[in-house]
Amino acid sequence: MYRVQVAAATTVLGGLIQVMLGTVKFGFVGTYLAEPLVRAYTTAAAIHAVIGQIKYIFGISPMRISGPLSLVYTFGNICTLLPQSHWPTVVVSAVSIVCLVLAKELSAFLRPKLPVPIPVELITELLALGLSNTVGGLFQCFAVCPSMSRSLIQEGTGGKTQMASLASAVIVLITIMKLGPLFKELPKAVLAAIVLVNLKSMFKQFSDVATLWKRSKIDLLIWLVTLVSTLLFNLDMGLAASIAFAVLSIVVRTQMPTYSILGNIRGTDLYVDMESHDQVREIPGITIFHSSATINFANAELYLEALQAKSGLNIGKMIIYKRRQEAKQRRRERRAERRAKREAKKEKRRTQRATEQLAGVPVFSVEEEAEQWRGMGVDNVSAVENEVEKIAQRENGTVFVMPTTPKTPNNESRWEYLKGGADPENTSLGWLSELPEGDTTTLGSSSEDTLSQDLERISLGSLGKWTWDIHSIILDLSRTNFIDTVAIKTIQNIFQDFSEIDVDIYLAGCQTTVVEQFERGGFFSETITKKHLFVTVHDAVLFSQNHHGATTSSRYEPSLDICISTEL
Repeated sequence: MYRVQVAAATTVLGGLIQVMLGTVKFGFVGTYLAEPLVRAYTTAAAIHAVIGQIKYIFGISPMRISGPLSLVYTFGNICTLLPQSHWPTVVVSAVSIVCLVLAKELSAFLRPKLPVPIPVELITELLALGLSNTVGGLFQCFAVCPSMSRSLIQEGTGGKTQMASLASAVIVLITIMKLGPLFKELPKAVLAAIVLVNLKSMFKQFSDVATLWKRSKIDLLIWLVTLVSTLLFNLDMGLAASIAFAVLSIVVRTQMPTYSILGNIRGTDLYVDMESHDQVREIPGITIFHSSATINFANAELYLEALQAKSGLNIGKMIIYKRRQEAKQRRRERRAERRAKREAKKEKRRTQRATEQLAGVPVFSVEEEAEQWRGMGVDNVSAVENEVEKIAQRENGTVFVMPTTPKTPNNESRWEYLKGGADPENTSLGWLSELPEGDTTTLGSSSEDTLSQDLERISLGSLGKWTWDIHSIILDLSRTNFIDTVAIKTIQNIFQDFSEIDVDIYLAGCQTTVVEQFERGGFFSETITKKHLFVTVHDAVLFSQNHHGATTSSRYEPSLDICISTEL
């Protein structure tokens, strides 16, 4: 009585769970059950059924083992018990199997002549099962669940409609109520033979391996993983592992999409992959970039890398080149400004000296003193120190220049200069290296000149493709059905980076939902507006050509007489 109560309680609980799953439409999980997965799963289930019926075929009693790898352990136990087989049972099983095979082949031969096949249907509803178990459990009924062996028997009879469930239920009811005693003495070996014979069609699915090998290696991998996981981890855990692997395969494939550059088919408004089609040409000055998958956080970085590789524009190096050139130009402007200030000061000093000479005041000239040092060289340190003291005593408050290295045969030497006059606390030290005579333009800016020379030594060839004939890039987003925040940020960066090298970006083929996600994600701004969105690639091409002053007839030969650029 206790066992009956436990069974009834389990039935009610299972029914409630099934009703709940049916209410929340949990059947959507079936969308992830690809055909290779289903076929491999049913094949593995057939193997489970065979292992479960072998003990009746040979009349042995193996140990009951549950959990992962239970099928392996059970099969090993059966193999050890085969010498103890009950031979009369084996003979009955063999005769039954032969008779059933002959009967099925005869039925298949005569099936076209049969008026009405027995209806069979393998589909069951969670809600129906749940209600059946919930109501039945209240009357101490056992749980109702699908059976692979019974379903295969019904399928083998050729059922095609949903009347199969009703016919099967009526037959089972009649068997329980009236025909049960007639089957009381029927050997279990005969029932096992019926199950094995009807599993024949399931084992034919092993031919899927050769078919999938030719058609799709990924589907073949899903088939093999499903079969192995179901055999090793039983039906429940094996199904979960199979679904997880199938979903993982989808994720991996979205991270490895196909990127291509589209070209125009002459005389049409069609744009196709230039690598896989011969009769296409690239629109001059315009690159049309296409991705076969949705842009998301998993492949956004790959999208940017593929865009640079396909367009031939290494945006990183090009931006570095541009910024270096801009920095170099700014340094030139600053040096020109300082040079102008120095010339103004020189002119002021000349005017002042002329005034002082008229007044009879002696004037100290840095240039004249430097020229004297160049002529002397530096051979006597004490003489240098004495001369420095003499110069320091002159309270001119200007710049004092002194040699610190001996004069070379090329009339070059190293010079130091003091700013601030004779007061050591207000004096700053700088240096001039190998200055020719009369060159004072780089005074105090030798480090900037070195940087400028380093920039000049960078060849344009080392910066990659530094000249380009592309003025527009069109991103074909027709395959994109959703977009996340990472993808939005990536496209914003594409707009920003390519604008720095004067390349315009346009988006074509955006679905309405994608545009709405752009709006919610803060994609549009003063620089990125909806004027950059176009319904088709063809519209974006025409707009770009008109915007950059290209004649449509010279760059594109449309099949329509009138082509209108359509903006969103």
